[in-house]
Amino acid sequence: MKNEPIRTKIFIIFGIFVSIVLVISLIWWFINKDKTATLEILVTPSSSNILIDNKTYSNGIYKIKPGEYKVDISKAGFDYYSGNIITRKDQTVKLYIALLQSDGSYSWYLDHQQDDVILSAIGSKEADETQQNLTSKYPILQYIPYTDSSNGNNYKIDVQMNNNNLEYLTIFFNTCSSDSIDLYKIEALAWIKSKNINPDDYTIKYTNLCD
Repeated sequence: MKNEPIRTKIFIIFGIFVSIVLVISLIWWFINKDKTATLEILVTPSSSNILIDNKTYSNGIYKIKPGEYKVDISKAGFDYYSGNIITRKDQTVKLYIALLQSDGSYSWYLDHQQDDVILSAIGSKEADETQQNLTSKYPILQYIPYTDSSNGNNYKIDVQMNNNNLEYLTIFFNTCSSDSIDLYKIEALAWIKSKNINPDDYTIKYTNLCD
C-alpha cells in the first residue's frame, strides 16, 4: 500500500510525457503535412548566403511545400545569383549553383579544396543531367555511335548534334557498290528498329566511300 502513491505518481508522469510526445508529433505533422516536394541544394562556395523566399538555407536535402520560390545566392567577391525555382508534389528539384569570382579568376577555388571538389561535382552533375535529358529526348543516343560488327564493318551509324539538338543521323557505308549500299541500308534501318526506335523519327543522311 505504501507503494501506491509512488506508482500513481509514476503513471501520472508517464501519462504527461506521452501526452507531450503526442502533442509535439501532432504539431510536427501539421507543420510538415504539405511538405511533399524535395529540394536538393548544392552551392559553391558552400559558405555562400543562400536565401529562398528570404529564409536561409545551406547545402543539403529539404522537404518543402510545392510552389514557386525566389532564390538569391551571394558571397563577397563573387557574382550574385538570383532566380526562381518551382517545386512540385513528390518531385525533386535540384538547385546546383556555382558562383563565379567577380574578377573572372578561379584563384579562390584553387585555395579552397572542398569547394573546388563541389565545383567539379556540380559540373559533373550538370553534364549527367544534360545527357539524361538528351537520351530522354533522343533515345537513339543510348546506342550510337554504332559500327556493324560483321566482316568488313559494312556500315557505321553516328549523329550530328548542334547546341544539344540532334540535327540528323549519318549512316556511312563502307563500300561504293550500289547493290551493297541497298543491302546495308536495309540492315542499318533494321538495326535501328531492333532498338524499338522508329527511323522515321529522325532525319538520316547516307554517305559511302565514293562520296
